Amino acid sequence: MGVRVWISPIEACISDFVCIAICPEVFEIDERSGKVAVNQAYRTRPEEKLEGMVDESLTECIKVASENCPVDIIHWELQG
Repeated sequence: MGVRVWISPIEACISDFVCIAICPEVFEIDERSGKVAVNQAYRTRPEEKLEGMVDESLTECIKVASENCPVDIIHWELQG
């Protein structure tokens, strides 16, 4: 089992990077846009920066990052 994580809508990202501070294993800064992205190691497709599949052991980290995102753009769901 794993966790699907996605960022939407990216246009709403205010680049405060609370998510990265809370869960740096999963989230990183996209150097091109200056906004949040899913860590390259977890991306579903290399070119898709806003979605990924993450190990279930990181569920709590993702959940806390999502709850603390001031613009509510981090979404996740368990996959099974």
